[in-house]
Amino acid sequence: MNCNKLTNFEIAERVKTELYQRKLSLRKCCEAFNSAYKEDIANGFPALDKDFVQRVKKNKFEVSSKRVVKLCDFLGIDVSTFNESVEPKLKREFLQIESAIQRNPSIEQQIRGLLKHIAKIANSTTLQGS
Repeated sequence: MNCNKLTNFEIAERVKTELYQRKLSLRKCCEAFNSAYKEDIANGFPALDKDFVQRVKKNKFEVSSKRVVKLCDFLGIDVSTFNESVEPKLKREFLQIESAIQRNPSIEQQIRGLLKHIAKIANSTTLQGS
């Protein structure tokens, strides 16, 4: 694992979060991106379309793609740093969960639900201890 880059999964999650927080639909994101990078697009850089942004959100893309990097730049996501907030003892488990979801995408919603419940329990436990 390269600690200098975010994983595909982390990028997908951050793109989803940014789009949600900015209240950007796929169409609005593409319009804003294409407007901001109008000159690059005129010089041959591919414009964004909804299908591409949806693939990034669904973690069906290549990290090395310049379009992914440029989309992340546009959304303010730094792809060159690794998320250090995950405890080292949990990194392996998160990578195993990510791998399982990539092998079997139908379990993604169930895993998300479990993780939300775990976060809720952790937050309520933290609040009770303070």
